[in-house]
Amino acid sequence: MTSKKIMKNKNLDKKSIPENKIEKYYLYILLCKDDSYYIGTTDDIKKRFFKHISGKGAKYTRAKKVDSIIASWMLVNKNISLSVEAIIKSASKKEKIEFIKNTFALKRFYKNKTGISIKIKCIDKKTIEKINAMYKK
Repeated sequence: MTSKKIMKNKNLDKKSIPENKIEKYYLYILLCKDDSYYIGTTDDIKKRFFKHISGKGAKYTRAKKVDSIIASWMLVNKNISLSVEAIIKSASKKEKIEFIKNTFALKRFYKNKTGISIKIKCIDKKTIEKINAMYKK
């Protein structure tokens, strides 16, 4: 989703979505074996991580080989998740490291770039560690 498309809809929060349309989408950052990051969106974080680990995920992760999930956030729908993904991809590695440490930094960065406030829930470290442990070779 381009920044222009993001800017058109200023109501990208849970209140603007009818109750029966609320979904759970996950935005995640993977650490690759070459110390690069892969950012993606999915509705099933465990299944998607398994695809990346097993070499059936994105072309990037097939080439770079995934080490682990290092951060994940839950958002209310796919469009919001994709727009946050696009914004994270535009950030520097230093900024991405800050997002991993601090969800508020990600929310602030997104708002500064788009003018839109979002609701985003960080997936706790124990859950991420559990997913990593399930699929580590």
